[in-house]
Amino acid sequence: MPCCWLVNIVDWCLSFALVHWLIANVQSDDRPLSPTFGGSLLAFVGWQILMALSLHTVIGWAWVTSGYLRWLCRGVRGNAAFDFTGSGLAILWRTAVFLVVCSLILPISWMLRWLANWYVSRITVVPS
Repeated sequence: MPCCWLVNIVDWCLSFALVHWLIANVQSDDRPLSPTFGGSLLAFVGWQILMALSLHTVIGWAWVTSGYLRWLCRGVRGNAAFDFTGSGLAILWRTAVFLVVCSLILPISWMLRWLANWYVSRITVVPS
């Protein structure tokens, strides 16, 4: 059992490093953004644990996902402010549609694109 916790801790640390890298490489067509991520590793791990616990509920994970994405956006530091405007209900129904349509197997790639485009479209960038 301790090995399982060790794997989770390594996964969380690597995921945190990936978030830092992704945010540092966000670019704009009209100006350099050079953002950094200011969230702490402890808060990141807390969100990961909350997400794991919320998966045991029927619908709570969607609201945790919404809160987590808002926290990620608020943690971005630089010359632009980011915000996630999607709601838990919007995440829930889109995921339900995604799962139902993906049961047909053929449209999985289109549905992944549809869902990813929605998540990205809910991130707003406001110059600061």
